[in-house]
Amino acid sequence: MTKAATRHVLHFSQSYPSSVRSGLRQVAVAGFVLALLSGNSLIFGIDLSIALMFIVATVVGVLNPEVNRRNLTLVVSFCLCLAIIGVLAIRLEVPYFTAYPLWPAKAAIGCILAFFLSELVAEDEVVSLNLILFVCFVFMAAAVLFGSEIDGRLNFIFGPNMLYRWTAIMFGLALIAARRAGGMNRLLCFGVIIFSIFLLQVIGSRGGLIALLAVFFLCSRHRTLLTAAGLSLLVMLTAVLIELADSSRVLSGLTIEAIERSERMRFWRVALTDDFQIFGHVYSDFLPFASYGFAYPHNLVVELVFHYGIFGFAVVLAILTAATLSLGQAFVSNNPLLAVLFWSIFVGSMFSGDLSDNFSVIVLTLWVLCASGQSDHGGLVPRSDQP
Repeated sequence: MTKAATRHVLHFSQSYPSSVRSGLRQVAVAGFVLALLSGNSLIFGIDLSIALMFIVATVVGVLNPEVNRRNLTLVVSFCLCLAIIGVLAIRLEVPYFTAYPLWPAKAAIGCILAFFLSELVAEDEVVSLNLILFVCFVFMAAAVLFGSEIDGRLNFIFGPNMLYRWTAIMFGLALIAARRAGGMNRLLCFGVIIFSIFLLQVIGSRGGLIALLAVFFLCSRHRTLLTAAGLSLLVMLTAVLIELADSSRVLSGLTIEAIERSERMRFWRVALTDDFQIFGHVYSDFLPFASYGFAYPHNLVVELVFHYGIFGFAVVLAILTAATLSLGQAFVSNNPLLAVLFWSIFVGSMFSGDLSDNFSVIVLTLWVLCASGQSDHGGLVPRSDQP
């Protein structure tokens, strides 16, 4: 095959109409977001996040993005670290979930996809935030209508730990859309915001309240004081209504008394002050603290440092670096979806789930680090389309 023919095959996708490429990019980003929000869920015995990432990989292959060598070193470093962590995950012998050791492989696959997606979104095409917002709203509305209540908490396909991440993302994207929209569309966005806060009651998660407040701060910190004060008042009034409900467990667990008697907090103190192991502690070292509902640390940082030692600590440093970068005004302006995704899932990982659910934080960390080095068009929405 001649060089000319090879070049034609490799860049065949560039001949697609711009509307087709834009649609494929939206499918890729939407599918990837859903994969990150799927945690360790299984459908018909198939890991949902792996299935979705396979679809995304197929679309990315069709789009054939250029490779940024600067970020290539970064993704290779992540994958090598995750390969070592994968061996340590098998060594843990986690008893409560047989598929737990798969999370480093899923994170590595996600990092590779994030690397390519960070190049795709650098093109001058718009990826619709409204699509993700619409999907989140439809899913959460279905959860309220058709979900079941277990121990006073909403369950629907996913457990409450994942549902409040969906809610926080919907809340943040609605805030962004409300600033961009006008008239009736803005009223609809505020309706979604109120619906998001209502969901805190039916989901019954304290971490969900903190995630919503974090996303609110992220989305409003660069707006006028009047806007921030008005939305803050809305959040506080709704929170008071939630607290007045007899079945509420959202705010009751945030009292000083509840925190002091928390078994999780007791373990976190021990885990972060105990003897540091270079290769981390095996699961049997956690058994003295394990109980029903507390089979793992419920904190991403603690789990990484306690079980994966120096390699987990390296990942934590990367996560904190990404968290710092994602708070910048320019980053939030250029990457609204990525910023909301990162903080919704990152904050949630501090209070619930294990790494089989929270592996997406590592993927988003790599995506943030890649996106932070992009040009002015490196965000998910070009500057000309910003609120």
